[in-house]
Amino acid sequence: MMPLPPMPMPPAPTKRYAMVDTECYTNYWLCSFDTGQEFEMYDGHPLDIVGLAAALRMSCIVTFNGISYDLPLICLALQGATTYDLKAASDRIIVERVPHWEICRPFDWIDHIDLINVLPGAGGLKAYMGKMHSKRLQ
Repeated sequence: MMPLPPMPMPPAPTKRYAMVDTECYTNYWLCSFDTGQEFEMYDGHPLDIVGLAAALRMSCIVTFNGISYDLPLICLALQGATTYDLKAASDRIIVERVPHWEICRPFDWIDHIDLINVLPGAGGLKAYMGKMHSKRLQ
């Protein structure tokens, strides 16, 4: 019996890169992609969890300090957290300096690059962009 020739592998789906940032307030939460997609939650407006998960699956997201801040909040939001829960988690990360892995471990299916790891010790994003002579700091 002759061995079968190897089966060709189907092409891997191409992922796009998307810059992602989150904003968190007591009564409002936003996850914004530079592709124009925005997923927000506030009183009377639930988060589109299915849409957010789909956008995350289609992209390799790029953040600045996302591993320590944005990803834990995104993962909590995907699990159904309210804006109040997210603000409490945000305060624990920022004010109480609770490590991100104690807030919520990121889902392993989220493809992510954190730019803070590219230039450790460079300070915040605005300081880094100033050193790079960026035309816009916001």
